[in-house]
Amino acid sequence: MDPAIEVPDFLSFEKTYDFRKKHLVTALWDDKITGCGAVTIDGKVAWLSRIYVHTGFRKKGIGTGIMQRLTEIALDSGTETIELWSDTRFTNAHRLYQRFGFTQSGRERVLPDDPNDTVEYHFFRNL
Repeated sequence: MDPAIEVPDFLSFEKTYDFRKKHLVTALWDDKITGCGAVTIDGKVAWLSRIYVHTGFRKKGIGTGIMQRLTEIALDSGTETIELWSDTRFTNAHRLYQRFGFTQSGRERVLPDDPNDTVEYHFFRNL
């Protein structure tokens, strides 16, 4: 993975994120960042993104905690829908989203600059 290509926003938070609209959540385990996620408030829609859990810390409830906090932020902002895109390969994440009431819409996309050339599925949850 090349962070400059795949997660350039992680390398320049202040330039990338408007913290009045976008919130970044991090999960800690023994003072180590083990996961993260972001929510962007765009009118009546909250977009979730950057939901990751370090491979060595999966199946410990970290993803659930991140999703709970992101959902709380979305609810508190007054949005009507939460949406996200997820790589087709992240099947464990898809099950997590479904446990949180998300539905796969059937829409798919390919990002033009994705170095992995992967397809993403669209998920949504009406509040």
